[in-house]
Amino acid sequence: MKIKLRYILTLAFTIVAVVPVLVLGSWVARNALKEELDAAWEKHLVLADQTVGQLETYALDVERAFDFFVSLGPNESADGSAMIIAKRLGLRHFCIVDNDFRVLRDIRPDPDEGPAFNGEIMNSLMKTIYNEISYSGIMAAPDGEPTIFMIQRLDKKRIALAALRTEFVTRLQSSISFGMRGHAVIVDQFGRTIAHPNDAWRKGMRSLAHLEPVKHVIIKERGVLTYDSPSMGQNVIAGYSPVPQTGWGVLVVQPVPELAAKADDVRRAALILALCGIVAAAIVSWIFAGRLTRPLEALQLTAQRIANGKLYSRVPALPKFTASDLSEVADAFNDMAERIQADQETLATAVSQAQSADRAKTKFLANMSHELRTPLNAIIGFSETMENQLFGPIGNKRYVDYATDIRHSGEHLLSIINYILDLSKIEGGDMKVEDDVVDVMALITAVHTMLNGTAEDGHVALTLGRIDPLPNIR
Repeated sequence: MKIKLRYILTLAFTIVAVVPVLVLGSWVARNALKEELDAAWEKHLVLADQTVGQLETYALDVERAFDFFVSLGPNESADGSAMIIAKRLGLRHFCIVDNDFRVLRDIRPDPDEGPAFNGEIMNSLMKTIYNEISYSGIMAAPDGEPTIFMIQRLDKKRIALAALRTEFVTRLQSSISFGMRGHAVIVDQFGRTIAHPNDAWRKGMRSLAHLEPVKHVIIKERGVLTYDSPSMGQNVIAGYSPVPQTGWGVLVVQPVPELAAKADDVRRAALILALCGIVAAAIVSWIFAGRLTRPLEALQLTAQRIANGKLYSRVPALPKFTASDLSEVADAFNDMAERIQADQETLATAVSQAQSADRAKTKFLANMSHELRTPLNAIIGFSETMENQLFGPIGNKRYVDYATDIRHSGEHLLSIINYILDLSKIEGGDMKVEDDVVDVMALITAVHTMLNGTAEDGHVALTLGRIDPLPNIR
C-alpha cells in the first residue's frame, strides 16, 4: 500500500506536536486531585489561621471591656458609649461578687437582659478561677442561650464575672463558606460546638471532641488532615488551628468528593485542551505538509506529463516561501526536461532521416534485384541450353563444364538476389512466411559453396566433411 508523502508528514508532525500535549494533559489529569488537595491543604490552614487572628482580636477587645468594668470605682458607672461597645461585643452581663457569690457590682449593657448567672454556673466557674482572665467552655445561661463566661479573681474577696454571647463567633463562622459545602466550625477548649452550620448543633453545644482535628486543637496543635465526617457522611479535609488566648479551636472543613469533582473538571478541561491541541496540531501539520509537498506534487505531475509524451511540460512557478532546496530541484528538473526535449527532437530527426534512408535502400535493393534478375535468368537459361547442347554438340567437353559452372553461379547469384528481395519484403512488412520441405544436405552444400570464397579470402580452410544422409525436414 502506497501512502502519499503529505499524509506521512502530517502524521509525523502531528505526533511530534501532540506528544508533549498528551504528556502535559495526562500529567495534569493524573495530578489534578493531588493538586486540589495540596491547594485545599494550604487554603484551609490559611483560613483557619486568619479566623484565629480575628478571634484573638475579638478576645482582646472583650478583655479590654472586662478590664474597664473592673477598673470602675465603687461610685462610678459606665457611660453610654462603653455600654454600647460592650453590647456590640456581645457582653451581656458583668458582675463582681464576693466569695459567697453576693453581688457587689452588676452591669448589664442591655437593661432588659435577664441575669446570666446562677449558683450552679458560679460553682462551675470557680473550678477554673485564676488571677488572670480565663474563659469557660460553652455553657447554657439560665435562659438556655449558649454562653461563654469569663472569670478572674481580683483579690482574696472579690471575683469578676462576665457572660458573652456567641453572636460574633457565629457571624464569623458563617462568613466562611466556599465551594458547595465548605465551611468553618469553632469549638471551645473542650471540643464543644460554639459555631456550626448546623444551628441545632450550635444550640445543643454538641461535643465534637471525638473528631481527629478537634483532638489536635484541644492540645493546641495546628495543621491539616483528612478524616471521615459522621455528620457529612463522607471523607473531608480540615485545616485546624487553636486560639491561644481562649483555648478555642477553628476548623475549616471541605468534603474531599467536592475536591474530586473539581479535579474531574480540571481533567475534563485538560482533555478538551488536549483534543483541541491535537486538532490544531493536525490542521497546522496538514497545512505545513502541504507547503512542503506541493512542489513535489508539481514535479510528479510534470514528470507524468513528460512520460505521456508532453515534452513541453514544465514545473510551474512555486509559491514565494517555498524552501530553496525544493526550488533548486524544480529548476534542475526544468533544465533536464529542456535537454530531454532537445535530445528527443534531435533523435526524432535522426530517426526520420534513418527511416528515409532505409526506405531508399529498400527501394534501391528492390529495383536492383529486379534489374539483376532479368539478365541472370537469361544467363542461367543460355548456360543451361549450352550445357544440354540443345542446338547441337559444342565439341569440347570443357565448354560444357564451363556452361555448368556458369549456370550454378547464376543460380547462386539469383538465390542471393532472392534473399535480398526477401529482406526488403521483411523490412517493408510484406514478407509472408511459408513452410516447406527442406533438403538439409542441399542446404549445407549451398552454405559451404556460399561461404567458401569468403573463408579463402580470410585464409580460412572451410572443409565439408563426409556426412551421412540426412532426412528432409519441414
